[in-house]
Amino acid sequence: MSDLEELVDQILAIDSTKSRDDIALDLKHTKSVEATVNRIFDGQFLNGTDRDPSLSAFVILDSDEEQEIITHSVEKNKYVS
Repeated sequence: MSDLEELVDQILAIDSTKSRDDIALDLKHTKSVEATVNRIFDGQFLNGTDRDPSLSAFVILDSDEEQEIITHSVEKNKYVS
């Protein structure tokens, strides 16, 4: 077992919700178990790495079709009573 794997295991013993690969990546960035654990609990995990969550792009599709479906559904229900 490599030194990095041992450090990853130490962190997984504290917080098992993160993947081994993500922990290893953050450890390579911080070079410290304590710093990586603090980053996990402070919401800074993976910041400054290739998997930095702030670099993720979200695509929001806005469509008039949704409104048309809702309007159509409401109009259809008017005649059901």
